[in-house]
Amino acid sequence: MTTRVLLLTGDQDLDTSIAELLALDGLTVARDRRAEPVHVVLADLDHLPEDWSLRLLRQRIGRLPCLLMSGSPFSGPYTATTLARGYFLYKPFSPEQLLVRLRRCVSEGSLGC
Repeated sequence: MTTRVLLLTGDQDLDTSIAELLALDGLTVARDRRAEPVHVVLADLDHLPEDWSLRLLRQRIGRLPCLLMSGSPFSGPYTATTLARGYFLYKPFSPEQLLVRLRRCVSEGSLGC
């Protein structure tokens, strides 16, 4: 079964490059959680899409693992701890770091990553 990733970023360049990276790794990018089931959420805290906020993120993802990306060494890790299965990746990161962390988030059931 292919892992489906809900990618949330308002940065079009980042969206395109991450979507291509995930596809090369055999992952599928979902654009709407309601339209198709997803296994993990990948959200850019620095550039959430216009129709998303942290409050909505907390409400909509439920117990799905959620990997948050941010350049902030303070707000990003703190926000991840407020989610049921929150994980954090500090920007900038390498493509390999993103893939490793994303796979861990899907496979682990514990908090933190």
